[in-house]
Amino acid sequence: MVGGSVRSLTFTNLRPDTSYRLSVQPIGPAGTGPWTTVNAYVLSVPQAPGEPRDFWAVRDDVSYQAPNISLNWVPLLSDGQSPVTGYRVSRDGTDTDGTGAYTTVLPASARTFTLRYLDSHWPCTVRVQAISAAGTGEVAAATVTLEMTTAGPPTGITAVKANGQATVGWVAPVNTGSSAITGYRVRRFSGATMTWLSSTTVAATAHSYTATGLTNGTPYSFDVTTINASGLSGVSLRSPVVIPATLPGAPVIGLASSGIAGGTINATAHWAAPASNGGTAISGYRVYAHRMSSTGAVLATTISAIQGPTLRALTPTLPVTGSYRFAVRAINAIGYSGCSARSNLVTGR
Repeated sequence: MVGGSVRSLTFTNLRPDTSYRLSVQPIGPAGTGPWTTVNAYVLSVPQAPGEPRDFWAVRDDVSYQAPNISLNWVPLLSDGQSPVTGYRVSRDGTDTDGTGAYTTVLPASARTFTLRYLDSHWPCTVRVQAISAAGTGEVAAATVTLEMTTAGPPTGITAVKANGQATVGWVAPVNTGSSAITGYRVRRFSGATMTWLSSTTVAATAHSYTATGLTNGTPYSFDVTTINASGLSGVSLRSPVVIPATLPGAPVIGLASSGIAGGTINATAHWAAPASNGGTAISGYRVYAHRMSSTGAVLATTISAIQGPTLRALTPTLPVTGSYRFAVRAINAIGYSGCSARSNLVTGR
């Protein structure tokens, strides 16, 4: 028997895998009341919680200048004999900053949660699961399609680098909102950071934009937003990072040396790195040995294999004894530089 103010009682040391009948009877000055009885089954080990009950999702297409979804649920009927310690809330899709799927854990007392700043026009599946020491429980889920008067964001964002520029491309959204698309906003970012450097608006008929005046060797990325009479859409996913570049400058030729008689026919070329790598690392060099006539005409050219980017001299094997001048070209990811000036005249012997 317990006191009249008691509203719960925990039975301990019960036998696992056993059914019990639990009964409660009120007692008062006038005597005892009727019994209330429930049946309970003790599990051998606690199980993960069941699914939250009466789960529903309410869309809000206008608040916070971007749609959001309010989730609501009722505590589950069965906690698997292990108290609920929290609820995991998650969604798929992206938000207006281009951030992908999202999940968070709420306290056990939570009964509602609002997912904010979601992209409009796209189905979004939202989920709630109870958590206990025995694990994460069954999923309560709903799929909601958000709608706004603004258009959907562009998709398929690409960026192609070139010399001092990059061309951004995109695919127009399927959903244009309540009015026709009037343009696109293209933002330029410093690499993959959130620091945006400039913003340009282009016509509704455009599906690409070439950003000029970029610095070779500097990383950039881009996003695109659709515009209609109601305003801006959510932001597209960010483009890949691109680094504009061009061909490297020509190496600086150095003083060449004649070969030594009596061995393999050779001579030695020397050079220095170009003043500019074009915005991307030098990956190697090729050395050109020009065999010269007595009048200064090129009779034949021997071309070396690609040499390493740190090499500054090469002694190639030459085909015949004669007079030679060397020239060198640098290589980067874009291609070959122009030739250096020709070296002084040396003898291959």
